[in-house]
Amino acid sequence: MDLVIGQDYLETLKERAPFGRVMKLAEAKYDGHVTICKFTTGWKVVFGTPYDDDALRATWMGIPEKMSLDEACTYALQALPEWLRHEFEPEEED
Repeated sequence: MDLVIGQDYLETLKERAPFGRVMKLAEAKYDGHVTICKFTTGWKVVFGTPYDDDALRATWMGIPEKMSLDEACTYALQALPEWLRHEFEPEEED
């Protein structure tokens, strides 16, 4: 069963880091595609659509489940190549 959330709730989630960084990166580099799943034992986040790509599906299977959505988003961001991850790091405050 697919879970559909309202646009207002999605906008509220986007304000939370690291979820907002995941969404920003997905929109900029992955044509808006990010897959977020909640399982009985945890969360997984991967950029792209794993069921459309065999290599991405293999990556998806190897991603460990995390206890929270924030942890899963952080893991997804840390798994990116450094050059791409750096582009979407939060700006430092003075």
